[in-house]
Amino acid sequence: KSGEITEGELLESGGGRPARRYMYNANYSLAICITITSDKDSHSLRCVLVNLKAEVLSEKVSVYKAITFDTIDEAIQNFIGKYKHIRAIGVGIPGITRGGVITHCDVQELNGVSLKSMLYEKYNLNITVENEMHSMVYGYHKNHSELEGKSIAVLLAPEDHHLGAGFFING
Repeated sequence: KSGEITEGELLESGGGRPARRYMYNANYSLAICITITSDKDSHSLRCVLVNLKAEVLSEKVSVYKAITFDTIDEAIQNFIGKYKHIRAIGVGIPGITRGGVITHCDVQELNGVSLKSMLYEKYNLNITVENEMHSMVYGYHKNHSELEGKSIAVLLAPEDHHLGAGFFING
C-alpha cells in the first residue's frame, strides 16, 4: 500500500504456480542534499535530490553574493513543489555548528542561525546540518567502491577563506 515495495514480473516456474518478483522502490524515500561553499567574494549553493540508491534525480547549482535562510529555503521549495516522498534534508556548511546553531561560517549571514531547528520547524523532516567537508568526504568515499576500507583525505582551499579538510580513516 505504501509503495515501498513494487511488484515485478512473474518468474519462470518449474512446477506449481509461478513466483512473482518484488523489488524495493528506491524512489520511495528521497533526500535533498545541499552543499554551501565559499570562494573569494561569492558563495555557491549546490542542491542535489537523491533516492535510496544514491542516484541523482535532479541537481542545481547557483551562485550568490550572500546566502541566508531564505536562500536555502527557496532552493528546498523548488524540490518540495516538484517531488513527493522527500523524507530528509542535509545541509553542508562551510563552518561549525554547536547545539544546532551555526557558530562560525564563511557565509557571514548564517552565523548565529539555528538552521537545523528552523528547517525542522518548517518541514518536519529529518534534518542534518554538518560541516561541508565532513559531508563531502563521506559522500566521496561512499560513491567510490574502490575505496572500501581505505583512508582518504580531501582538502578544500577556497580563495580568501579558511582551508577545509575532511578525513575518512580505514573505511
